[in-house]
Amino acid sequence: MPVFAILIVCACTINALGDEAATPATCKAAGTDSDGYNLLKLNSTFRLVDTTLAIQTRNTYRCITATTIENNDATHEVTEMVEYYRIASNHWESFTQTFSFTCGAEGYNTMNSTEPAGPPSGTYQFLWTDPKCTILRATYFVRHDNETTGPEERDAEVDSDGDNTANLQGNCMLWVRTDMTRKPDANCENTFNQLCESPARHHFSTAGCEKPSTKSPLRE
Repeated sequence: MPVFAILIVCACTINALGDEAATPATCKAAGTDSDGYNLLKLNSTFRLVDTTLAIQTRNTYRCITATTIENNDATHEVTEMVEYYRIASNHWESFTQTFSFTCGAEGYNTMNSTEPAGPPSGTYQFLWTDPKCTILRATYFVRHDNETTGPEERDAEVDSDGDNTANLQGNCMLWVRTDMTRKPDANCENTFNQLCESPARHHFSTAGCEKPSTKSPLRE
């Protein structure tokens, strides 16, 4: 996930240290799959299924996945490997990005990117943490115009002040863990529409998402 890239991916900066210090018991109690940090287990892979984010057609991306390749329980940080297929160049691309989770009333559900350059900087709020139906909202998102980054960078729009800040109206993403389900069920789609107050603008299937050297059982 993160990207989970178009990533996907996205963002409001939060005073995390203050929240964490104020509610340590809540965060300890939430140390289960019920919060975003514990959802992103080491080696788990999530696939982007739906998004309300706008996608620029000049660069089309498909088959977007995010795999947790590192995690640190002491600092509540995860590193994600985001992989995707770029249709324009007809090849697979990837990047890594580290995120730090901050404590809130329902546990570690706010995920902030840590790198000041490279892939887009963003803050993501986990709205729903079922591995078969993971819903995120980007509350803050800024790109750095680095051509090595993933698709979420190109989806950002320059605001009226000229900053590279995304227009986050309809800023949700729906992910599923690849070893648990092919695609979300109807209840999940309804939850997505209700929480995001907007239907998905783009849907991504698994058709054509097998890498040349990899055979995947996840086909729709």
